[in-house]
Amino acid sequence: MSESVKVKGILTIIPMKTPIDSGATVLYDSEDGSQLQVGTVEHIDSENRYYIMGTYESYTVPDPILNRFVVVDNMSRQWPLKFNDWYKVIKNKIPLHEERDWHVTPLKFREGKYHQCCTECNGYFLGAKSQPYCKPCCEELAYASITSEKKYVKEKRPRLINPNIVDIMLKECYQAGVDGVSWEQISKRVKNKLKDGSYRIKSD
Repeated sequence: MSESVKVKGILTIIPMKTPIDSGATVLYDSEDGSQLQVGTVEHIDSENRYYIMGTYESYTVPDPILNRFVVVDNMSRQWPLKFNDWYKVIKNKIPLHEERDWHVTPLKFREGKYHQCCTECNGYFLGAKSQPYCKPCCEELAYASITSEKKYVKEKRPRLINPNIVDIMLKECYQAGVDGVSWEQISKRVKNKLKDGSYRIKSD
């Protein structure tokens, strides 16, 4: 898998291993258990209560169970849900344990000639200077999202040239040829004039 693929799976939550470092993103059940909260751990106090900021901004109970979203398919493969989608799940009330389509995307591998040590498996590989993971680990560390990661680039509309301008260009090229100007110079001259708007027809 080198690009995003669509898979059928269920969204579920699994507990995170403790202790959890500051800056980690977590899911926390509200005190009455009616609402999952999304937040970032700020710090932990002497009673093992985590201070979380997000949809929930306060201390948790001592030694709380903090969770994360994962998507599991029918072969028990699981992928972490992209963090940006956590809030979408909460806001749109996407149910847990119901099968639906998800997009699974591997981490991007940047090719290169530098000898690197993978920060995940400690294996050596050739890659870009800033590439932290080897190709197999990029596949293993794939993540799920609600929508495809692929971005479509809008095609530029072709530039239309007025027939009168074409006539002027042809006459200029013909005269330049008669004067012995090389094709390279003629071509460059025409391209520059098109670029800077010299051929624009002025209205009376």
